[in-house]
Amino acid sequence: MVVMPMQPSPADLWAIQDTHKLVLGELRPHVAVLTRVVPNAKNTDEIRKKLMILDIPYAKSTLGNRVVFPNSMEQGKTVLDLGNSTSTDEVNALVKEIAKLMDIELKEEAKTTTSKLKNILSFRKAS
Repeated sequence: MVVMPMQPSPADLWAIQDTHKLVLGELRPHVAVLTRVVPNAKNTDEIRKKLMILDIPYAKSTLGNRVVFPNSMEQGKTVLDLGNSTSTDEVNALVKEIAKLMDIELKEEAKTTTSKLKNILSFRKAS
């Protein structure tokens, strides 16, 4: 699965089109993920509509424009380590959505804990 992060902006929409073509050529499953999303911004819905028109698959889950993301990197941690509930919820929702797209079942500990990113990303093939 190729995850293509992008901001909900015209420049990112323009840039992701080449990435999308490249991934299509490799026959890889892929999904665009909107990051740095501002709540209730009209441009987010407009970008989603344009992704749909361009036939670029996108995740329903988004990551907000939150200072906790760069702050956690500066500390060598993830947002899951810092316990920010909003960003943790966003990351968990995105991981679950990507796992579902890949037909992967998350391990039980990944469903119940948000303390470590490695637990969230632990997976096994769904039966």
